[in-house]
Amino acid sequence: MASRGIAPAKMANREIVGPVFTAAGFRAYYLACFQDSIVVLPQGWTGFWLAVSNFNLPVRGMGSLIANLMYGFGPRLRKKTEATLAGTPDSQLRVHTAIPISQICSILFQRGRLFAKTGIPTPSITLETSNGKQRKFGIDVQDFQEAFAQLQQMYPDRCTSL
Repeated sequence: MASRGIAPAKMANREIVGPVFTAAGFRAYYLACFQDSIVVLPQGWTGFWLAVSNFNLPVRGMGSLIANLMYGFGPRLRKKTEATLAGTPDSQLRVHTAIPISQICSILFQRGRLFAKTGIPTPSITLETSNGKQRKFGIDVQDFQEAFAQLQQMYPDRCTSL
């Protein structure tokens, strides 16, 4: 006798973007992007380690040993955090601060520079809402293109790159 199975429900279309940081760099977030909203997921005390997860410091000697011990934790934490977020149900992600897509006028991607002479890149993502408020997040240079591609695919009519 053939048994009938029940197909699992299709998971909602979403993208996890990040990590992104506040202007001062002391707080880290991931953005859970759904068709109807963008949910800001705070990362708490792990923000520093996520911020240094892509650092490549040209340090030698004893400084190199300390840097490897310190900065080795960041990439491991990042992989663990992203795996956890990928497996978290939508209902648990949506309990955080959400910005409805209907209220977002534009998503601006900027390839800024810290100082014109130094050329240190400081890319950012700005969410501008219909009431004129802006939420600006910094993002690592290595993550900028991937974040742009993800958000461009989700919200093609709202994304702008400078």
